[in-house]
This record gives sequence, structure tokens and C-alpha cells, in this order.
Amino acid sequence: MYYHTTTLTMSGAEKLRAQFEGLKERYKHLTQELKDKTQSHNILAVKSIEKEIIFSDMRKVETILSHAIIIEKHAPSLQAEQGTKITYKQEGTEGMRTVTLVDPLEADPLEGFVSIQSPVGSMLLGRKAGDTVRITTPKGNLQLTITALD
Repeated sequence: MYYHTTTLTMSGAEKLRAQFEGLKERYKHLTQELKDKTQSHNILAVKSIEKEIIFSDMRKVETILSHAIIIEKHAPSLQAEQGTKITYKQEGTEGMRTVTLVDPLEADPLEGFVSIQSPVGSMLLGRKAGDTVRITTPKGNLQLTITALD
């Protein structure tokens, strides 16, 4: 069977481990609830289906974690790569923004985790502090000047 190797940051791997632990607790709880035969047949059927879905989700997370490459950052980057924190200024806006380039699996743009496959992430890969990049996104054109890499 083919497994996609995912490259995760340490925080992304920790989030997945926490998700796995939450699923495992819910699975145990449902197992106990299914032993309670005083509940209606319909409720037990729904809980049984939920238990199967949770088990499937647990296996998916377990597979991802078992095949993942975990990025450990020890020194500041000279070029933007997966796991690099990038601080930039967007033309026409005030202030700076810092994002971390990550695998699509752990992307969360609102929290500053930008997928390396997104328009912004793919254009920032390989760039250096001082570079200015022009990016076309679904929301329009952006011009970003990278001020720092970490």
C-alpha cells in the first residue's frame, strides 16, 4: 500500500497527536456507552456508526504520524523552506505579518500557518530576506516584501 509522506512541523505533529488522543478517548467512551443496553436501538445504532467513523479517523491520523517527517528547526533559515517563519510587509497595508510555511495538512491561514501549495506559500518558498514577491491570489494581486526569516 502507498503512503504519502507528510512533512510536519513539531507543532503540527503535536496537534495531530493531541487529535489522536481525543479520538481515542471518544472511542473508549462510545465503547462504554454501547454496553449500556438501556438505550434505544436507534441511539445505539448511531453510536455504533460514530464509533466506526472515529476508529477510521484514528487509523488515518496514526498512519500520517507513522510516516511523517518531522521538521526540527535549529538555526535561522537563509532561504524560505517548509517550517520557516517569514515576516513580511504587504504593500498598501500597515504593520508586518509573520507566517510559517507548512504542509497542506497543517495549514491554518488564520493562525499564520500557510500551505506551501497555496499561491502565497508557493511564491515564498526559496525566497530570502529583502526579496519582494508579487503574487496573484483568488482575492487579487499582492506585493510582499520579506523582512525576516526564522
